[in-house]
Amino acid sequence: MTGPEIVTFTQIVSNAYRVDEFSDLLLGLNRNFLDYVPGTVPFPQQVKELLAAANSKGWISELVLAIIEDRPNNPLIQNFLSRYPYCNQTPKPELTMPWLEIVQFGKAICTAYNSRELSNLILHLNRNFLEYVPENIPFPAQVTELLEAANRQGWILELVLAVVAERPKNPSIRNFLSEYSNWGSSEPLAWSKQ
Repeated sequence: MTGPEIVTFTQIVSNAYRVDEFSDLLLGLNRNFLDYVPGTVPFPQQVKELLAAANSKGWISELVLAIIEDRPNNPLIQNFLSRYPYCNQTPKPELTMPWLEIVQFGKAICTAYNSRELSNLILHLNRNFLEYVPENIPFPAQVTELLEAANRQGWILELVLAVVAERPKNPSIRNFLSEYSNWGSSEPLAWSKQ
């Protein structure tokens, strides 16, 4: 999570839990609340410090999953996850995108992003852009390589949702969404399950 996402999620968690409830949730993850935060600061500050610690120590996804499972119908949590879908690491069935849609989505991405911006988005998904694409090929070819890798490895849905969340008003992304209307939901019907 980025700093601003931690601040936003802190407010949500602070409103969704009491200290004892949040402490019990952490015990379920074999973590002690007071091992990560001082007991003398207000609860929202404790939550912020704990989220920052979980993020820096690499167990933020585990914590977010536990919160989602514990409060699945909380509208503030659901709203946060719809704004930042890449924060939701809930296992999903592996889906594949048809080749024509990869080509069209690739064109939309090339119009909406440059290499640096797309690389930053991929970092937000806890992935490294250059891990999936050769550095010495043109950007459109890099985008195609990236989409093919995401499709093969089962994280294409995560990528699509992140692009839509980050650039919801971009004309090329909107045109793609209108042409392939099933992309507007997190469970596209036209995708085939592996």
